[in-house]
Amino acid sequence: MRLPYNAQVTPYLKVRADKGKKISIKSDTYDDLLYDTKSNIFVYCTKDGEQEYECFGWINGEYMHYMILKGVTIQKLQYHETGYDTEFAGRDSGGFLLKAAVPYFG
Repeated sequence: MRLPYNAQVTPYLKVRADKGKKISIKSDTYDDLLYDTKSNIFVYCTKDGEQEYECFGWINGEYMHYMILKGVTIQKLQYHETGYDTEFAGRDSGGFLLKAAVPYFG
């Protein structure tokens, strides 16, 4: 699945399947060749019937890659973009300040 840019998202799926089918989800940033490391991969194990799953950990990339086994019927593949609704509040001596729409408790 192509994303509009290198976005931070939580992948979502809705499928119909038998119990025990594994669905793997990773992004195009999974293999970091520069540092020879791996990023997040999510694995969902199905139950019987229609079901929905959303990864609660975010993942970033320009593409989401799904490995879906035979016998799984895909009803929806979507994502929710994570982040905060922000706007520029002005400048300080170090650069820009962002004003967040959510309160900061620190």
